[in-house]
Amino acid sequence: MDSIRKNKSSYQNQKELEVFASCFEQAVKEGTYLNGEELTFQMFAQLWFEQYATYHLRTTTKNAYQYIIQNYLIPAFGNYKLVKLQPLSIQIFYNKLQKVKRKDGKQGSLSSSSIKKIHSVLSSMLSIAVQWQLIESNPCRRIASPKHKRLNKVKYFTLEQIQIFLDLL
Repeated sequence: MDSIRKNKSSYQNQKELEVFASCFEQAVKEGTYLNGEELTFQMFAQLWFEQYATYHLRTTTKNAYQYIIQNYLIPAFGNYKLVKLQPLSIQIFYNKLQKVKRKDGKQGSLSSSSIKKIHSVLSSMLSIAVQWQLIESNPCRRIASPKHKRLNKVKYFTLEQIQIFLDLL
């Protein structure tokens, strides 16, 4: 299968994906396919979304996953062949995410809980790739998931509390 290319129209890419999905589905039913070496992560993500997420996830979950896939996973791994996705490349990606600026316009970098959500989506997708026999094992399972760091929020006195404090002194 030709890879999805930017110089093709979206209609051509969609048609190519539909043909691939149809052949893929037939081959899976017959138990004759499963060659993740041809599939890029981006093509797999589209296939996963159409064949799995659409049928198994609630709308809000599906929308959240789609945001993560489009904004974080495709830019990082889109051109990787699915079978070439290794634990080290995922670990490097997580380390870089700790320095990435937020995409929602707020100051700071991504929180550890956001990175953990991205990890969860990627791991979930790759678990389906294993079930579909596109890859032999999930590389996310061979690295430690990002740790959730709790931020200690600094608490301040209100003006009333300051006055009471000063009065007590």
